[in-house]
Amino acid sequence: MTIVPELEARQLSVDYGAGQGALAALDAIDLVVSPGTFVAILGPSGSGKTTLLNVFAGLISPSRGRALFRGQPIFAPSADRSMVFQRHALLPWLNVADNVAFPLKLRGVDGRGRRNAIMPLLIQVGLAEFADKPVWTLSGGMQQRVGLARALAADPAVLLLDEPLGALDAITREDLQRVLLDLWALSAKTAVLITHDIEEAVFLATHLVVLSPRPGRIVARFELPFSRRVAAGEEPRAVRAEADFAAIKAELRGILDKHAAGARTLVRA
Repeated sequence: MTIVPELEARQLSVDYGAGQGALAALDAIDLVVSPGTFVAILGPSGSGKTTLLNVFAGLISPSRGRALFRGQPIFAPSADRSMVFQRHALLPWLNVADNVAFPLKLRGVDGRGRRNAIMPLLIQVGLAEFADKPVWTLSGGMQQRVGLARALAADPAVLLLDEPLGALDAITREDLQRVLLDLWALSAKTAVLITHDIEEAVFLATHLVVLSPRPGRIVARFELPFSRRVAAGEEPRAVRAEADFAAIKAELRGILDKHAAGARTLVRA
């Protein structure tokens, strides 16, 4: 039986502007995101990572090539693809439960139905006791947990993660990486994460692609075992401490440094 990819990019290119002044953000991207995978897109600032995620979200149209969701062209945003931003974009006048339940309210689900639906999510992200607290009273890490729960409340097929942990301190970030991994594994969703953090990408991804500096092109692809092992119960710190984990990080650093040096050479020339 043929498995239809959740997302595809086929020779996808994006330019900002037109004519001689056009800025090429992405160039000829070919990418297949299979159901149930956790794909990390790693690259330096300006490599087009957010542009690619926005194309998959239906917020930007390709200049050339195609973007597909389950084999159909992506023309607009859809509840099937839920976005989580670095800045959580919560509604500060609502409490935690009402923020998480907001997508269900838009669908017309009644108050009791919303509450019953979101409580398991609040338990999963460790916020059940804060359900009735104003969201603005929470720490940044707790607010991002609310954002993750809200994205899942809509029951999307795909989570699109726009550096959701990028603004957090190192300790909180590591804690939430585990929360995110558990949510992905328990929900059996497909996830696409963009990040410039090598360790985060290696820890979370089942599949990892590396983008070059602008215009973003895929310069390396990896299939990684670490996230599935942690999801199966292995200790995260022990996995991070392994020689294989360190070796992949070093290889990725070398790839990024090589292409950054090439980009600097082109600029000087």
